[in-house]
Amino acid sequence: MAKAHTNDIAQAIYQATKDKSGAELTAVLENAAKFISHNRLLGQKDAILSRLEQIENEEEGIVNAKVTSRHTLSTESKDEIKKFLKHHYKAKEIHLEEEKDESLIGGVKIEIGDDIVNMSLKHQIDQLQNYLLTQ
Repeated sequence: MAKAHTNDIAQAIYQATKDKSGAELTAVLENAAKFISHNRLLGQKDAILSRLEQIENEEEGIVNAKVTSRHTLSTESKDEIKKFLKHHYKAKEIHLEEEKDESLIGGVKIEIGDDIVNMSLKHQIDQLQNYLLTQ
């Protein structure tokens, strides 16, 4: 038997539970739990649940973003970031998680999955320095 990958398991659980509720949903989730236990995949449960959440968010048009800045962002700044991300990722909804980093001089870093939008002042200065050194 081929080994099941966490992505495939999460996709199967999502498809099996989609549009289900009540006893039907409970039965599907019990079967999924039995499958995971029977195949000794309990050690991968966090990865499966994480991927399941990603799949659901993609289907619903939700983007989770981590925004790192030196100071707490103003409401206007958060709204601008959300507007940018909605347009860039064609999302219906943006969830922002804020993080402070005292090492940043200014600006923000935005992380969405594996994507990083680095608009920090340090990054911009580094880019300018590299540009000037290559000219």
